[in-house]
This record gives sequence, structure tokens and C-alpha cells, in this order.
Amino acid sequence: MGSRKGAKLWLRLGDNADYEPYESVADAGEYVGQHTSDRGPAFRSMGLSLTGFEGENYISLFWGDNDAQPLPGVYSQLTGEEQKAFIYGLHEADGEEVSVPRGKFTTGQERWTCPGCGHTQPMTRTKCESCGHNRPTKPRFVGKTTPRKATSKPRLTR
Repeated sequence: MGSRKGAKLWLRLGDNADYEPYESVADAGEYVGQHTSDRGPAFRSMGLSLTGFEGENYISLFWGDNDAQPLPGVYSQLTGEEQKAFIYGLHEADGEEVSVPRGKFTTGQERWTCPGCGHTQPMTRTKCESCGHNRPTKPRFVGKTTPRKATSKPRLTR
């Protein structure tokens, strides 16, 4: 059984950087925001991808011991709340005031995953920069959808 007691938050900007400890997830987000203009991260188990930091050159961000070794199991991964805090930090790098939203959090820069190579791309791109595949246009629905019921005729008022 593990925990995060005594753990440090570690960040590495791609393969060419060193692991650096951070006091908070928001501070790490602000630091990353100073090095990229992309504000729509695609989180993964040991970090995240942003434009310029994709594939094997992703940004490492995890909870670990004093030697930058990940904690066992899910204890090394960021929680949903910590991912939100990271995104707030990204936006704070631009000097934006960010309020805490309630419910589902979206950045306005959602991403899609290329069916050909698996790289993530911002929704503003229609083709994958890595392999040239087109963005899927057919929406995928999860669960059962119900058709919209017809409304009655509008009433005329005097």
C-alpha cells in the first residue's frame, strides 16, 4: 500500500531537460506555460503532451521520491483536481485571471487523437502534423441517444 506522504512533484520539459522539483502543480503549469503557447494539454499516466512536446518527447509530470523516481501505482499520477490546477497555471503564465469552474472543466482548446499515429492535435488542426491523417469528422457517441421530440405549433398571441 502506498501514499504520497513525503513525495515531491517532478517536472521535465521533454527529453533534453533535467527533472526539477516543484512546490505545487499550478507552479509547474505556470513554468510550462512560459515555454509553450499551447493551452490544451493531453494528460497521460506520467505527464502530458503539448505542441512541441509530443510522442516520446512528452512533458514528464509526476509525484515521486527524492531521486525523481515515480511513486508506485496510481500515486504518481495527477488527480483530476491537480490537472485543473496545472491548466490554471498554464493560463496564469499569460497573466490571465482564472476562476475555479464548477462541473466539467474545458480549456476551449480541446484536442483530438490521430487514428494513424496516436499523436494528439488541437481541434483547430484538420490534419495530423506527424502523419497527415485527417481529423475524424464523424462524432462518436457513448451510450444511447434519444431523438428530439417535435414541438407543437407556435401560438399566435395578440
